[in-house]
Amino acid sequence: MAVYLNDMFIDSYRGIRKLKIQDLGDINILVGDNNAGKTSVLECIQLLGTPSVYNLVQVARQREQHTRPLRYGLSIYDAVRFLFDMGSKQDEENNIRIESSLDGKEIELIIKAKEFEQMIDTWEVRSQMGLSVIGKKDQGIMEEVNTFFVEMETRRNGKVEMQDEATLYEPISYLQNKRKNQFIKVKTVKTYDYLDTSINDIIKNSSAREQAIELLQKFDKNVKDIRYIGDERRVAPMIESQSGNYIPLSAYGDGMRKTLSMLNALLNAAGGIVTIDEFETAIHISAMTNVFSSLIKVANGLNIQLFLTTHSIEAVDKFLENAGENLEKVRVIRLKKKNNVTFAKVLNGVEALNNRRDYNMEFRI
Repeated sequence: MAVYLNDMFIDSYRGIRKLKIQDLGDINILVGDNNAGKTSVLECIQLLGTPSVYNLVQVARQREQHTRPLRYGLSIYDAVRFLFDMGSKQDEENNIRIESSLDGKEIELIIKAKEFEQMIDTWEVRSQMGLSVIGKKDQGIMEEVNTFFVEMETRRNGKVEMQDEATLYEPISYLQNKRKNQFIKVKTVKTYDYLDTSINDIIKNSSAREQAIELLQKFDKNVKDIRYIGDERRVAPMIESQSGNYIPLSAYGDGMRKTLSMLNALLNAAGGIVTIDEFETAIHISAMTNVFSSLIKVANGLNIQLFLTTHSIEAVDKFLENAGENLEKVRVIRLKKKNNVTFAKVLNGVEALNNRRDYNMEFRI
């Protein structure tokens, strides 16, 4: 495995204030109460990996990915705005600060935002963005709209290396700037990503395909192969049974699909970082040994640093018990809020497993 991020400092991101996490390991398991900031830490890692406004928007909206087709999701403007401390006064700047040591170099990401009102010609703005407009230019009406200006600056050892900025208007949910400035490869598995399972990289990699089939056989011994089947209009992931029949992957249980989703992300992140939110979701405790052992094995072989979140003490126990020779590389990180500040307590895998076995202790600060 590998350690790319050695530590982290996060301030003023969503509900996190002045959080310091030191001594990160190859595998990092984040635990804590609801709203302690576990998912927010994963999002900050995504932002460090690709510090651009476009990625900021993607991160801001990803928690709503399964409500967005409906009418109830936030606009780009609001999704980004709520990342910041909105308790400050209008016309004041809000700064998010994310810091880490990356391969021995100090990385600092500062995200500044300023909210204000201004008069704009919405016809002109939409036209410049390439959006559809109705009427002629002289029919444009000046409107006073809420405006959110975002600046991102990334420094390595104090030297500015990347900068990006964008202006967001409340009535226009569109971002023209789609630059992607990547520092380090970060792949993310969100809680319900398995509902839209992609197995492209599993299919392409013969070794990974064999490993996936072997793992799926732990769920269903009749699994023989996995592949895409279809025509030029549509293809779908299918499972071939020992009898030669093909069954859509979507017809199988969530545990199999979640496992494939995590494996596919790992194959996309060789030499980088993978974050998995609620990594135990949809996986029955009886399957955890096989699934977690495979995650560790693949991450180890591809030099991947893992960041996982969970609410399940059973999942933590199973992961620690199956870490084997990698146990010392594991960190269990307990997050807790007190007086509007977020604290972290870090235990290495050996300490965490001994505490659980000897004292049945939960990971408390």
